[in-house]
Amino acid sequence: MKNTFITGTMLLLCLLLSLGIYGQNIDQTQNDEIILFDEAVDSSTITLPAIEKMPEIIKFYEADYPVELTKQGIEGIVVIELLVNESGTVDSAKIATGVHPVLDKNAVTAAKKFIFTPAIIEGKPAPVLLQYEYAFSLRDILEKNGRYVNFSGKLLEKGTRKPISDAMVVLSFENISADTHLTVPSDIYLNWLGSIDGQVLEEDRLIITTDSTGEFRFYNIPSCSVVINSPIPGYEKFEENETLVHGESINATYYIQRVSYSEYEVVAYGKTEKKEVSRRQLSISEVKKVPGFSGDAIKVVQALPGVARVSFGSGEVIIRGSGLEDTRYFLDGVEIPILFHMGELKSTYNSDLLSSIDMYPGGFNTRYGGAIGGIVEIKGRQAKTDRWHGNIDINALDASLMAEGPVTNKLSLSISGRKSFIGKFLETAMKDKPTTIIPVYSDILARLDYKYDIKNRLFFTFLSSRDKLDMVVSEVTGGSKEIDENLDKAIMKYDFDMFLFGYDRTFSKKLKNELRFSLGNWRTNNSFFGFAKFDFSTNSIYLRDELNYNLNKEIKLNTGIDADFSKIKGDLNILSSTGNKGSVWESSFSFGGVYTNLELTPFKNLLLIPGIRYDYYKEIEEGAASLRLTGRYQYKKGHTIKGALGNYNQSPKPRGQAIDPSWGNPELPVSKSIHYVGGYEWNITDLIYLSTEVYYNKQKDIPRMADEINPKTGDPYNFLPDMKGRMYGLELMLRHELGDRFFGWISYSLSRSERKAPGRTSDEYDLESWDADKWVLYEKDQTHNLQVVGSWRLPANWECGFRFRYVTGNPITPIISFTEDKYEYNADEAQYVMLKGEPMSDRMEPFVQLDLRVDKRFVFKNWMLATYLDLQNANYFFYNSPEQYDYNYDYSERKVIGSIILPSIGIRTEF
Repeated sequence: MKNTFITGTMLLLCLLLSLGIYGQNIDQTQNDEIILFDEAVDSSTITLPAIEKMPEIIKFYEADYPVELTKQGIEGIVVIELLVNESGTVDSAKIATGVHPVLDKNAVTAAKKFIFTPAIIEGKPAPVLLQYEYAFSLRDILEKNGRYVNFSGKLLEKGTRKPISDAMVVLSFENISADTHLTVPSDIYLNWLGSIDGQVLEEDRLIITTDSTGEFRFYNIPSCSVVINSPIPGYEKFEENETLVHGESINATYYIQRVSYSEYEVVAYGKTEKKEVSRRQLSISEVKKVPGFSGDAIKVVQALPGVARVSFGSGEVIIRGSGLEDTRYFLDGVEIPILFHMGELKSTYNSDLLSSIDMYPGGFNTRYGGAIGGIVEIKGRQAKTDRWHGNIDINALDASLMAEGPVTNKLSLSISGRKSFIGKFLETAMKDKPTTIIPVYSDILARLDYKYDIKNRLFFTFLSSRDKLDMVVSEVTGGSKEIDENLDKAIMKYDFDMFLFGYDRTFSKKLKNELRFSLGNWRTNNSFFGFAKFDFSTNSIYLRDELNYNLNKEIKLNTGIDADFSKIKGDLNILSSTGNKGSVWESSFSFGGVYTNLELTPFKNLLLIPGIRYDYYKEIEEGAASLRLTGRYQYKKGHTIKGALGNYNQSPKPRGQAIDPSWGNPELPVSKSIHYVGGYEWNITDLIYLSTEVYYNKQKDIPRMADEINPKTGDPYNFLPDMKGRMYGLELMLRHELGDRFFGWISYSLSRSERKAPGRTSDEYDLESWDADKWVLYEKDQTHNLQVVGSWRLPANWECGFRFRYVTGNPITPIISFTEDKYEYNADEAQYVMLKGEPMSDRMEPFVQLDLRVDKRFVFKNWMLATYLDLQNANYFFYNSPEQYDYNYDYSERKVIGSIILPSIGIRTEF
């Protein structure tokens, strides 16, 4: 209750008494009125002394405020005239302005009990007449009850249990008047509720916002029926009824269903700053649903411009016509030996725990060395820390399990495992085929993240992969059981284990450091139809440290080192015309590089990145320097031109064999290349993006297989460094990013890859020599590579999509008996001789493939179930794309050996 003095009406009674004006008998009326003056006295002639100290109330008594009046909404200020004597007590009280008879009377009754400090006039206590305001306030009545939470709760996303933060929660009252405990009218009570911090009243509805954990709290909600709803973009309409009971509280959890549970929204992502000229990047959430990928996001690299189609069973990535070993793969900054399991059905790293995929087809900066082709880097992500999450995925290809969550408030863990089924399926489906391919794979991934503080982050990753691929061919002759007993099989095994440590340190806003260290071991065991068998084992240590320093807005410095120390043991046996040739060797390889590059912005919209790198290859005791420059210029909004120029180098490939004294040539030099790249980018709309690039790559000192004599030692050379390569082409990508319902892209590559060298370069070039000045097509040259990807999000949590690709057939050396009807019969061996034409002068038929995918998701309160069909090579019954040809006995006829239709039907639970 607000109660005040009205000091302007004070009268100095002490002076009136001295003049004999003040009456000696003061009658107290029934209404507590006070008669103070004789009306015959002219007060204007009286001079009053100054009041040195005003009275101050030291004891207050609260007036009774009847509930029957508060419920009627009666409130106001009663003005009372009080006579306070020289001792500070109230001698009399009179109503000056009233509100209600009951309130007036109660106010006077309370005021008579007030005790004041006396007024001081001329240094002495003196009686005084004053006016006092006594306020009867309904708000004060409400505030007396205090503020308490009696309706609270949490909004969670149905199925994922993800907290919905910053969501509006609206509370509507259906029958607030039913609360008999309300002491004020309902409209006044509602207005008071809207004045509480965090609560806003709009049209008799109370509105609050959830916090970062999805929680909300309503204060002092009356005992009545209420309706709660939360209009959240991207979520279905939510509305619940609740009844609040006096003296009780409600704490509820509401699960709200999204309009769509496409994984597109699961990972929040944005456009990263573009620096590289040729950097292909798509969000993980998009590409996991691309048809033909079987839910594996890393397989997106196969659908990007510049990447050649590889044969079924191969796990390599061929970028812009470079060799199979010209591209390096990285995980969080350190090299990994393979990116895909054999058969290329799945990647070796579970994409459920992936943060990003970056592919650099050419023109990349000095951060990467030891490659003359391209770079693919994948990055893992930290485990979620809000709670434990997981999923189980079972399909026709494999089964996988993943779990992630917090261990402590600073420590989080993620772990996954996967085991294939596809081998049994293919063995049954292809049992009548002349060639049967049976892949078997498994992998384990674990990552532990420790966030010491905001400036220090550490993580540990363990990755283990197991692969075996059996190729059974019914008609193979000529092998030797001394090499391998499986004369009808090619058996390939590849296992690796890797432990990775990462430490990121932020010293300041300008200075950051990234440290990576890994230990790895990989083993390869291969045998080919009794003709060859080899076992390799490699132990590797990899180190990378990079320092980033922002000098100012115009200059950023990046400098670092990376080093690879490997030890390889090999056991190789090959059947030759003179018998079995075997060798066991042990070699050490050390690769180290130092690099620096600057990110320069000399003026707005221009970015230049010059860099220098030096690599040293201890195994051949040779070093090589690289100078590289990339640039981007946005000459107007949405339009950017770009370019890159640089030289690159790598150790002779195949690594281990190429420089071995028995199987290779220890005098091989570093292989070298130069990349020229130019391009244009156009952001047509916020969702539609066009990128075009042209490139020209030159390579030299490429090892080629040979059979020549070393004049110094008289021993044969198995490799000579006299092959050259040139690759050039045009790449286009028109991309529609994820919108409300659709995402997709069109990728097209027009390319040519050629090699020039004297002598035989592979089994395909089975001629004694060719013109050294003639360029010959590379065996993976593919003139046209068109891919169209589209995916739609449909109502009721349905999704569907397709992937279509058309690829020019690989070059082949023609069989003369088939093409020209010419034959040669070897009577001694009783068989026809394969007569070959000009090397790589013919092509296989085009490769055409259509993949389809349909998903349906069922959402429950705490978990979700998804079913899907991923159909690869759906065109099989209409057009069987060739992987290879199988010829008859005299090579006059051939039939296509192609991929089979591969349906992957599966279910996935997420919890």
